[in-house]
Amino acid sequence: MSATGPFLDEVGEALAAGAVIRDEEARRAFSEDVFLRYDDAVTAAAVVRPRTESDVCTLVERANHHGVRIRVRGGGLSYSGGYRPMTSDDVVLDISAMSGVVHVDSENLTVTVQAGCTWQTLLDTLRPRGLDTTIPPPVSGSHSTIGGAVSQGLPGDLSGILGVSVVLGNGDLVTTGSAGAKAGGPAFNRNVGPDFTGLFVGDCGAYGIKTRVTLRVRRLANTVLYVSMLFADLASLAAAAGDIGASGLTRRCLGLDPRKSRSAKELSFSEKLGELQALRREAGIVEAAKIGLGALLHSADEGWVLHCSVEGDTAGIAKAKLAAVRRLGRNRIREVVPTVPRFLYARPFSVRGVAGRRGEAWVPVHGIVPLSNIEPACAALSAFEREHAAEFEQQRIRFGLLLSSNGPYVLFEPMFEWPDALAPVVQEAIGQDRLSKLETYAPDPSTRRRVAELRAALRDVFAAVDATHLQYGRFYPYLADEESSLRKLARGLRDLLDDNRTINAGILDL
Repeated sequence: MSATGPFLDEVGEALAAGAVIRDEEARRAFSEDVFLRYDDAVTAAAVVRPRTESDVCTLVERANHHGVRIRVRGGGLSYSGGYRPMTSDDVVLDISAMSGVVHVDSENLTVTVQAGCTWQTLLDTLRPRGLDTTIPPPVSGSHSTIGGAVSQGLPGDLSGILGVSVVLGNGDLVTTGSAGAKAGGPAFNRNVGPDFTGLFVGDCGAYGIKTRVTLRVRRLANTVLYVSMLFADLASLAAAAGDIGASGLTRRCLGLDPRKSRSAKELSFSEKLGELQALRREAGIVEAAKIGLGALLHSADEGWVLHCSVEGDTAGIAKAKLAAVRRLGRNRIREVVPTVPRFLYARPFSVRGVAGRRGEAWVPVHGIVPLSNIEPACAALSAFEREHAAEFEQQRIRFGLLLSSNGPYVLFEPMFEWPDALAPVVQEAIGQDRLSKLETYAPDPSTRRRVAELRAALRDVFAAVDATHLQYGRFYPYLADEESSLRKLARGLRDLLDDNRTINAGILDL
């Protein structure tokens, strides 16, 4: 007999009314991520929505007692299967109700948030105070959560994560960093003895459930400048992105392939005007006017385009950085109107990309490639596209690529779009207003299975160029060598912190 029923009854009594959700449609929706599965879909027994750290401690302690396994879900925009239930007795813990900004410490330049706080909510709180995060937020930040990003990992320097509060597999609550080392003290320093914060960064939730996160913040830059550069091919674009990312000069460095660059031309005049009206509200009349001329009168160049933004406390500093970026992009064909980086800086969040332009299903793969392997990575990705070009056309699969760099690496993100039904989490993120303007496609299990095979093949392509990954979940291989000392250490820590595998069993294959 399953212990899930008694567990849910106890939790229902202990938590606020409505915290336990047993509705079948909700359970199904919360059991899937961006890449909807048809063949191996499993629906969770329930969704539980805690509101406090105490609620999470109670949930985990009772789950551990009953032998129930918990899957932790943040914004839901993952695509690597991390929070998908493995059995119908699993329970999804939805962290979205723990979504507040706890404390902004302008003097010590820190901010503490609940794990379910979105990046959008955080920036809406910081920017009126003249502050920003030191870590560039993900483009999906209108929906993705800070706790989720800390668990899944972000590219680049993550030293701006100063501390976390985590519920362990037995229900204990632990706080790392200076706030944990001295109760009641300011959470201003990560490096207090051993770096326990780092243990929980990028762990995909294997070592515990984040409930709070403290981040470093900074003063907003006084000057921001932009440049967009057109390159002849993927190899020259990626080489420039690697050089620019390694220089540390840019706030963002984003490369688009010809298809992604062309998609800007597909925006109607009314859509562009709507974007500008939103920018006027969020960034002001002056910035919207600067963007407007390029957005409304110029089409995006159809080529390999690298978009960069630089910041400075003075105009002179920003201009010097921009000049250096231009020198590093010397192999460009020409510069183009920098509409895209202006949009990204003024309005950094968008979930437009989680579905195709006309409402097709979408899923990416990614790999973080060292500078030394950029050239072979480009060659392998180009060969993959050529090899499958005829199949893509026959199956109506659209293959695209973007890349970025915020350090000495390049993150490549190839992606697939094809006519197919959208996952519930994608529909929710897009919203009914936009959904009503898109095509509705019937489920296509056959093509989706083929896309899954193609994703696995790309995963192997990245493995061959020594790529690492974010959001490993249950898709990317982690420490495949069963006998490696690091794997034994990782599993030993898992045993110590959650010996019953109450939280996120199967994650990282630990």
